[in-house]
Amino acid sequence: MPGIKEHIVYSELGTPYTLKRYTSNPEGAVYGFAQLPGRQQPDLSFLPSNLYIASAWGKTGGGFSGAILVGYLSPLTVLRNKT
Repeated sequence: MPGIKEHIVYSELGTPYTLKRYTSNPEGAVYGFAQLPGRQQPDLSFLPSNLYIASAWGKTGGGFSGAILVGYLSPLTVLRNKT
């Protein structure tokens, strides 16, 4: 789009190296575990009952949508378990 550059106030770029630096994800992985057919979700049964994993590396699957979903579900689970 001609002329759009003058209207940009802020721009930021992230690469796998950026993700590795700020999140310590292996190789800057964006989506957590490989999303492969038949892949078993991680067994988190060894965790204390009051510890909730809310990240792309949890049971909801990887990536931003998985992290957002578990970020939404974790507090609901905490509240449900308190009653």
